[in-house]
This record gives sequence, structure tokens and C-alpha cells, in this order.
Amino acid sequence: SGRLVSICRMKEHKLDTKDLQIILNFITTSSSFDAGETWLPLCLPHFNPEGFLHAHISYLDDNLNTCLVLLSADRDAFFQMSEARAKVVAKMEKYGCLEALRVAHKTSMYTVGRIGIPDLRYFMYMSKNNSQFTCPEFTVPYLEEVARERLYGKLQKLHGQIHNPASTLKLIHAR
Repeated sequence: SGRLVSICRMKEHKLDTKDLQIILNFITTSSSFDAGETWLPLCLPHFNPEGFLHAHISYLDDNLNTCLVLLSADRDAFFQMSEARAKVVAKMEKYGCLEALRVAHKTSMYTVGRIGIPDLRYFMYMSKNNSQFTCPEFTVPYLEEVARERLYGKLQKLHGQIHNPASTLKLIHAR
């Protein structure tokens, strides 16, 4: 459903956040992956703008909620990727991971109230080292568009402060 659950990679091959977004957008906007296994070349400009990685794309459930993407530099690796998929699915079934994903998909994102900090309305945490972030779903007072736009403006300002090349900030706390 457009959210990254987990990523496994070799240490020397980092995927840029923008390349991951390309993959997510590609999958969520196309219904051509709904049946079986798909094998196709992908150009990921931050990984290698002059070449292709080949993606093995398949869904792990009949409801088309959870997708597995395996990437290879070898354009002839479809059958190896298909075998790898079977092994991944078997391990996930063995340890109950597929059921956990089904349950997680049925539940909404977390709310700021689940964090347990009184008077906290919203937060965003970003790990620059992992190129990951988390934030709760919108609740009161951000249910209206005007309030969300005001919040987005504040987040943009913070983003600009922390990503300023001249900045040595490691942490920003704003009220």
C-alpha cells in the first residue's frame, strides 16, 4: 500500500531514497504487477544513471497488499530471483511474518496519542544515516486542510534548517 516495510541490501550497494520512491511509485500506480511474477529493467538514476537494475516484482498475498521486490544487476536472473522469492515466502510463512503483515495492513498508522507524551500534537523523526523517517497520522488539530498547511510550512522550515549545507545541526526541537 505504498509503504516500505523492510529493505535488505549488501553494504556496498545503497539505494537512495529517491530511487526507492521511484520503485514504490512505479508499483503502486500500475496494475500490471497484479498477476504472478514480473521481470523488468529499471533505471534508478541515483544508483546508476547509465545502467539498469532488473526487478522481480510479485505480491505475497491475494489482496495485493504486500509486494516483494528483488533487484539484480543480471538481466538473466529471473529464475534465480523466482527461487529466491519462494525461499523468502517460505521463511516468512514459517515465522508468521505474512500474518503479521496482514494484521498491520488492517490497522491504521499510529497516532501521536500512542506515544504517551502529554500535550504532544505531532512529531516527525528522521534518521539521516538510514534515510528514513516516521510520523503519526493526522489527528486533531490537523484534521482540517488549513491546519495541515500551517504544519507543512513549519516542517519545510525545519527541513531547510537541517539540510542547509552550512549547518552542523544534529537535532532540532521546535515548539
